[in-house]
Amino acid sequence: MPNLRSIPTFPKTMEYKKGFTWTAPAQEIMKFQKLLVIPLEVQYEYRGSSVLSTPEGVKKLHKILINYEISKEFREADNQTPSKVFGFVTGILFFDDAAKIPYYEQSEYNLVILFPNGDSREFNVKSKTYYKKIPHTKKTIEAKELAKEFRKKLIPEKGDVNPKIRIRVRKDEVKINLPNVFFETDSAELTDESKEALDSIIKIIKEKAPNAQIVIRGFTDNRGSEEYNLKLSEKRAKAVADYLVEEGELKPENISYLGLGEKRPIASNRTAEGRAKNRRVEVLIYP
Repeated sequence: MPNLRSIPTFPKTMEYKKGFTWTAPAQEIMKFQKLLVIPLEVQYEYRGSSVLSTPEGVKKLHKILINYEISKEFREADNQTPSKVFGFVTGILFFDDAAKIPYYEQSEYNLVILFPNGDSREFNVKSKTYYKKIPHTKKTIEAKELAKEFRKKLIPEKGDVNPKIRIRVRKDEVKINLPNVFFETDSAELTDESKEALDSIIKIIKEKAPNAQIVIRGFTDNRGSEEYNLKLSEKRAKAVADYLVEEGELKPENISYLGLGEKRPIASNRTAEGRAKNRRVEVLIYP
């Protein structure tokens, strides 16, 4: 079954009234030979509260209708990895406000999966899911200490002023900024230099933070069309995520990626130097 992330997501000004609707982004994770991340726009409708008898006693739960469409093409496909996934999903979710997690969800999937060799699979299934809160895994290392380990290995001589790799730490997040030179020009192909750096990152994660959550974000400058930049940034983020999973054997369920194109520049796009800084991939690590 697909793995959902960020469902449900509530708006900042939630109205607990029947018929209240909102939309929010989410992700569908599908595992074939490769890990596929499909961005979604989920439609929600609040249907009031319901009282359910559960093994833990009677619970008052919020009833929420969910539905979303799936449509995603994958250019780097093979006979074990689909070239396109499309369809729709509808469901009902009961949210436990006291526990701050969903309690129960039932969904109906209607999907078609196409492969490059012409094969197709139709996916029509109903699922029922019960949720439980899992105790947070104890940290093996704090973010500041983890950042020190990365700095020693990745930029041992010049510290954080090294222009190639920059490392920042904020609260529980370590951000590693991989520059554009880590990819072939206008390509998502990793260079040998990037693989060497990623091997070091993988080794430290395995030794110091094996349960860390990792998010890969790709960015470009504003040259070229917005669509091209978005696709290139996503391909580069995916290339890094694939390397961490396939070569580094890190847990795929702990890794996600997205491309943001020319959004969120860290420097001016008016100069060549600024554009070079904006062409980057960020590895966000939450130990």
